[in-house]
Amino acid sequence: MTNARRAIIEGRLRDADAPLTRARAVSPLDGEAMALYGLLCELEGHDRDADRAYRAALALHEERVTEDISPVEGLARLRAYAGARVVPTFEHHGRRSLWFVSDAEAELSLGPIAEKKPDVVVFTLGLVAAETGAMYARIAPDKQAFLVATSAATERLALRIAHSFEDPIILAHPKTLGRIGPGAQHAVPPNASREATE
Repeated sequence: MTNARRAIIEGRLRDADAPLTRARAVSPLDGEAMALYGLLCELEGHDRDADRAYRAALALHEERVTEDISPVEGLARLRAYAGARVVPTFEHHGRRSLWFVSDAEAELSLGPIAEKKPDVVVFTLGLVAAETGAMYARIAPDKQAFLVATSAATERLALRIAHSFEDPIILAHPKTLGRIGPGAQHAVPPNASREATE
């Protein structure tokens, strides 16, 4: 399990498969292993398998499931993707609004901060505290982009991501905003910065 988590954090999805297969074979009723398998499937773009794994993890709710691998949040992300395909990267030019989401179930139900869809939805998984964890990307048919950061939502992560975009607008609901801090807004042009007041 530890090796699988490390591989996911470091962007080595192929290396996560074998240890997860072993863990599920040894303990097929382990909710944590099933949730982590769901995450692996999600990051690989196998959404149907991810959906089944997350639902199985929920059925095994009496078995320990770590907070950072929440099956409920995984299912919320899958709904948000709505057919978005996994890509190695995407064009940053022309994309400005970045919606940071640290609690997918709660925050997606509230909808985006801006009146229109954000250019990029950034999910933070919290598998590692440092901002240096791997990131995974998706592109939807309508060209909306998704970033899935294995790192926790922090100011340093927000700055790392924002600096990759031209004149970024950082959006976040209060819970996530409290985690990324006001410094993230101050690091982008003052007229572009925007913060949730709801």
